[in-house]
Amino acid sequence: MASDSIHARVEIGDNIIIPIPDVDRAKADLRNIIGVVLQMDEQGLHKIGTKYGILDKLYCRSEFNVSKEKFLVLEEVPETNLSLRTAAKTAALGTGQGFVRNSSCSKGIQ
Repeated sequence: MASDSIHARVEIGDNIIIPIPDVDRAKADLRNIIGVVLQMDEQGLHKIGTKYGILDKLYCRSEFNVSKEKFLVLEEVPETNLSLRTAAKTAALGTGQGFVRNSSCSKGIQ
């Protein structure tokens, strides 16, 4: 594959960093999520696990970067499947890509 010649090879158990697209996160939320490579198939696609569960999409090598640090081990990944958006929302400090409305304001203040 073309991405193999550009990107370094990863092994099962390597920690990786997946960028979270702007449409899947709020402005104040994390820009990346940490994962660990669980499996690789013969086409070069990778199954990724996070501390929130296993991502339901397979990722090609060009969609993530390798982390130099170990943040997550295979045994810490729960067996639940989830989307990257759900993992990002779970990791978020806020409420995902929505916003919080302040309902304590009075409409009649002049």
